[in-house]
Amino acid sequence: MHPAKSPDLNLIEGIWNIIKERVRCKLHNINTIDELKAALQQEWKAVPWAYNIQKYCTNMNKRCQAVQKAEGGHTPY
Repeated sequence: MHPAKSPDLNLIEGIWNIIKERVRCKLHNINTIDELKAALQQEWKAVPWAYNIQKYCTNMNKRCQAVQKAEGGHTPY
């Protein structure tokens, strides 16, 4: 299965979830597209990359097994 067709295997999806959650906490201060763009860029720079990428890479084997077991369907990842 290709990662583009399976978000569970696409590492960037996990990073985007972190960024979305961090921006969601600040949404009450965002009123324009430019402010949203600036908030996304700020949070992108603030992500602790080494930790998060290592975390997602470490459990990739479990992710692959879960996707296979679910026959490409939804998994807990």
